[in-house]
Amino acid sequence: MLILFFYYFLSVISGIELCVSTTVRDNKIYTICQDRELGYVKSKVYELEEGPTANITCSEKTFELGSFPKGYKLVFIDVLDNSLDSHNRLWVRADLNQSISEQQNDSYRSWVGYIKLDDMSLKTDSSIIKFPTHEKFPIFGYTTNRITNEFGSALYVTGGGLYSKKDDNYSINNSFFKYNFTTKEWIDITYSTNGKLKPMIRHKSVVIDNRYLVILGGYVEYSKDSPERLNGNKSIFEYYSLYNLTVFDTFTNSFNSVNIKPDLFDTSIATLQFNSFLATVYNDKIIVLGGYVGKDGSISMNSNSYLGILDYNSKTWTWDRIVRDDSEENYYDTLGSNLLAYNNQLVILQVNKQIQFVYTT
Repeated sequence: MLILFFYYFLSVISGIELCVSTTVRDNKIYTICQDRELGYVKSKVYELEEGPTANITCSEKTFELGSFPKGYKLVFIDVLDNSLDSHNRLWVRADLNQSISEQQNDSYRSWVGYIKLDDMSLKTDSSIIKFPTHEKFPIFGYTTNRITNEFGSALYVTGGGLYSKKDDNYSINNSFFKYNFTTKEWIDITYSTNGKLKPMIRHKSVVIDNRYLVILGGYVEYSKDSPERLNGNKSIFEYYSLYNLTVFDTFTNSFNSVNIKPDLFDTSIATLQFNSFLATVYNDKIIVLGGYVGKDGSISMNSNSYLGILDYNSKTWTWDRIVRDDSEENYYDTLGSNLLAYNNQLVILQVNKQIQFVYTT
């Protein structure tokens, strides 16, 4: 049976540019594309219309945003689209992607600004949010998610790596911060929630039903004297299973561990470790794609050629191998890629591709 998802790769970048961030506003896809070496930034914009998603490639418009310091990515911040602060603006922040000790000026780690939509220019402005710079706040590898419900609107920062300037040392942490968009205040809720987040980095997180923050994957480094570190044939990282999720409930202010029982046909998948995959949400279904997968504890990982869909209500995963229309197996390199769902279709913005794919089951 052919599933009603079609996959389109939009040729949004060229050379050594990467598509580092994507958002949707008023039926348009806005992307941020950045030169991998020089940091030069541009935005490519696509019109979303009813009908085949492939049509959006014809509407591409490119806008130059200027240069950005090497070692930082420019990424969108998920804020209230209907607020006065967001009228005619897309808010962005700096995201560190290399060692902070290599930066001549680390002031950009808290940089915030916006893209002015009427002329697509980049402006510096931290009036809507200021990111902390103290050593308890993560500097890389964390996720940000906005949740708006009857308790207000807040931005949650989950996990990531801390940096000690005194020791010039990094550590993977269980940081959990909340930013209140009304009071414009940050609160460290790492130890004030019911339950506690596990230390993690390079994970993904998505929002379900404007209530639940669902954390997917990620890993922590084994201690230096652990058997895993002493055994040179084992990975030095412990990867978190996609069948044992950490979920934060904003109504009860509590973390919960959600164990998903694999069915008879995917028991082997439940023991695999996933890394660098893409994730999005569509109709309370969590979709993961691409990245790398390996056996538990293994050093080597292979490209992932499966698409996974988690029905959050029934707590069941389904996995389907992705094939091209010529029936050849395909996998997705997630470097410089973004994923979004629109009109019952997935749009994958990837490096130098413009190919249609379908998957069958």
